[in-house]
Amino acid sequence: MRQKYKRITHIIIGLTLIASVLFLLHLNREYKIKQARDLHQISRFSPNILKANELADARFDFTTLRSLNSVEFLSLDHQELPTVGSLSIPTLKMELPIYNGISDENMYFGAGTMRPIQKMGVSNYVIGSHIVPKNNELLFGPLMKIRMKDKIYLTDLEKTYIYEVDEIKTVNAIKNTDLFDATDEAIVTLITFNQKGNAPVIVQGTLQQINNYFRYRKIILKLKKSNSVAY
Repeated sequence: MRQKYKRITHIIIGLTLIASVLFLLHLNREYKIKQARDLHQISRFSPNILKANELADARFDFTTLRSLNSVEFLSLDHQELPTVGSLSIPTLKMELPIYNGISDENMYFGAGTMRPIQKMGVSNYVIGSHIVPKNNELLFGPLMKIRMKDKIYLTDLEKTYIYEVDEIKTVNAIKNTDLFDATDEAIVTLITFNQKGNAPVIVQGTLQQINNYFRYRKIILKLKKSNSVAY
C-alpha cells in the first residue's frame, strides 16, 4: 500500500514538474516575441535602412517554414532581422514589425513579406505570420477577431498606407491560389499560418488613403498610452 502511495506521489510530482516547465517555456516564448517587437520598432530605423533591407537577399518559399516546439523556438535568433516596415490594426490593438522574406525567425517574431520587392500602396502587398497556440494575442492571432471595414495601417517611415478590410476568408491551403498574384488595384493580403503550416484565415483590404508617417506614429502612441498593444 505504501509503495502504491509513493508511486502515485511520484507521478503527481512528475506531472507537476512537467507542467511547470511547459508553463515557463510558454512565458519565455511570449517574452521573446515581445522583446523582438521592441527591438525592431519602426522608430529605431531610418528610411534608408528599411530600403536596404528591402533589397537584401531573402527567400520567399513558405513551404520551408517549420512547426517549432518551445525548445526549438527559444533557439531562434531575433537580434538581426531585416525590418522593412510596420503593421498596425488599431481595432485589434495590434502592432508588428514587417521583415523582408519568409523565414522561421521573420514569421515567429513579426510578419514576413511573401513576395520579392514589394511596395506598400502598390499592387498586392502580401505578408504572413504565425498564430501561437493557446495565445491569440500574439503575432497574427488577433486576426481571428478582425471585422469587415477594420482599418489596416502600414508604414515604411515615409508614408502611412491605410487599407480597409473588405474580404475575410478561410482556405485549406494557399499553394496554387491567386493570393500572391500582382493586382492592378492596391491591396494588402494578410496570411495566417498555424502550427501545421497551412493558412486558416486570409484577410484582404483595399487601399483607401496615403498619409504621412506621423499619422502612423500618432496611432501607435495612442495604443501605447492605452497599455494594451498586442504583439
